[in-house]
Amino acid sequence: MLLLTSGCASKKADPLPDSLALSADKPSDSADKPSDSAEKSSDPSTGKTMKIRPSALAGRWYSANPQELRASIDGYLRDAKQEAVPGVRAIVVPHAGHYWSGPTAAEAYRALGKTTYRRVFIFCPNHRVPVRGAVSVSADAFETPLGNIPVDRRTVDAWQAGGLIRIDDGAHKLEHAIEIQLPFLQVIFADHMPAIVPIIAGELSTSEVQAIAAKLREEMGPDDLLLISSDFLHYGENYGYVPFGAPVQENIRKYDARTIEAIQKLDGSSFEKFARETPHAACGINSLRILAFTFEHSHYQARELAYDTSGRRSGEDDMSVSYVAMAITDTNSGENMNDGNMNADKSKTPVSPAAQKTAHDIVRRALRAAVDAQRTSPLPADIDLGSDSDVFRESYGVFVTLNEPNGNLRGCIGNILPVATLAESLWGRAQDVALNDPRFDPVQPGELPGLSIEISVLTKPEPIPGPDHIVIGKHGVVMRKLGRSAVFLPQVAPEQGWNVEQMLTALSRKAGLAPQAWREGAEFSVFEAQVF
Repeated sequence: MLLLTSGCASKKADPLPDSLALSADKPSDSADKPSDSAEKSSDPSTGKTMKIRPSALAGRWYSANPQELRASIDGYLRDAKQEAVPGVRAIVVPHAGHYWSGPTAAEAYRALGKTTYRRVFIFCPNHRVPVRGAVSVSADAFETPLGNIPVDRRTVDAWQAGGLIRIDDGAHKLEHAIEIQLPFLQVIFADHMPAIVPIIAGELSTSEVQAIAAKLREEMGPDDLLLISSDFLHYGENYGYVPFGAPVQENIRKYDARTIEAIQKLDGSSFEKFARETPHAACGINSLRILAFTFEHSHYQARELAYDTSGRRSGEDDMSVSYVAMAITDTNSGENMNDGNMNADKSKTPVSPAAQKTAHDIVRRALRAAVDAQRTSPLPADIDLGSDSDVFRESYGVFVTLNEPNGNLRGCIGNILPVATLAESLWGRAQDVALNDPRFDPVQPGELPGLSIEISVLTKPEPIPGPDHIVIGKHGVVMRKLGRSAVFLPQVAPEQGWNVEQMLTALSRKAGLAPQAWREGAEFSVFEAQVF
C-alpha cells in the first residue's frame, strides 16, 4: 500500500507540489540536475503543466498509430490461452518488441483477469547506460500513442527521500523495458489505469536488494502489483554467450528451466547464489533478485505461464532470446487479490492502555535512533513489547503524527493497510515521519523533547457508494481518481471544523486534483481509528 505522507492537515506547511522539475537527460552521474528537455502538457484535472517522458519506442518497437497499436494488443490478448489466476501479486513479463515477445507477454496480462490496481511497481534492467543502484524519473507521466500514464510521484519522492532510489532521467530516456509494457497496461485497465512506479534496477548489493524488497513488503497492499520486466537467456555470439551447441533450442529450454526453478523457490538467499553463479540467466537478474526477497518465506507461489524464444519464432538458432511469463500468487487469497493482503487483515484495533504506553515507547526509541543517525534502521531484535505483546505481532494500518509545542504539524506518515506487524509499522512510520515527510525538513535532535506524538491504529478501509456514507469524526477517508489518491484521518475534519463537502474539497486539492473533483468519478473508502 502506498506510504501516505499526509494523513493529517498541516497548519503550517504548504502541500507538496504536484510535479517537480525534470532532471537533465544525462547518464547516471548527472542525476537530479534540472533540464528543460522534457515534453510538457496540461493536466486536464488541474490545468497545471505536467512533465512527460516522451515515447522512445513508438514507430520502432510498436506501431505509432493508436488504432493499430490497440488492435495489435487486443489481438495478442485475444489469442492468449491463459485464464485469470486468483490472487496475482506479481508478474514477470518479457520486454522485446511486441512482434517478438508480445504473445508471451499477453499470457501474463491475461492472468490478471478483471482485477484492478491503484499502483504498479515496474522494475527493469538498464540497457542503454550503466546504472549503479536503483533509479526512477522526475516525470509526472510516461507517453505512449494511447495516451499518458501517470507516475506515482508521492511514492517515487518518498523512496528517493528515504535513499532507496535516485532520479536519473538520462537512464530512462531511451530505456525500452518499462515503456514496452505500458500499452498492454493501458489496454487491459482502460479507464482504470493505475499509476506506475518506474524503476531501473542497476548494480545492487545484497543489502540494497533486501532494503528494496523490505519496502515493497511494507507498502504493497491488495491494490498494488509488482511487474518485473525481463527477458531470460540471450544466446549467441552477438550477445557474447555461447555455452552450448546443438540441439540449441532444446539446450536453451533446459538452461531457462533452471532459472525458472530458481525463481519458483522464492528464496532470496538461494536466488542470490544462483544469480552470482549464473549471471547470463536473465537481463533483469537484479529485478528478479528483488522479486525473490520480496516474496520469500511466505504463502506465495511462482508459476510459469508461458515460454518462447526468438530463435523458435525466427527459425534461426545462431541468436536467440528467451521469453518467459510468470505469475506470483497468494495461495491464501480468494478469487480477487483485493480479498487478501501481504499480511493478515484486522478489522478491530484493541490496543489496551498498557499496549498504548508500549507503543509510545517504541515510537520514541525509533525517533531517537533515526534523528541521531539521520537514517532509518530496522526494528531492533531486543525491542520491548511489554506485557501485552501479542497485539504487536498482529498486523494493522498505522499513522504516526508529530506536532510542535504550538500545535503546528511537524510530520505525519502512515500506511492505510496492515502491511506489517504493529511493532514493525510503529518503528518504520516513526522513522519515516522524522526523516522522510517531503513537506518538512528532517527532525533535528534538539526538536525531539518539544514534539508531541499521536498514534492512529486503523481498521481496514472499506469501499462506500458515495460521500453520503461518510460520518465526520468517525471515518477516515481515502479518495482516488485519475490515478491520484489522498487520505485524511478521522480526527482531521473535526480539528479543522469541516463538514463533508469541505473535507472532500480539501482532500481533492491534496490529491493534486481540482477542488470539486470529488463530485464526479471519484472512489471512496472509509476506515476508523483508535487514536492515542
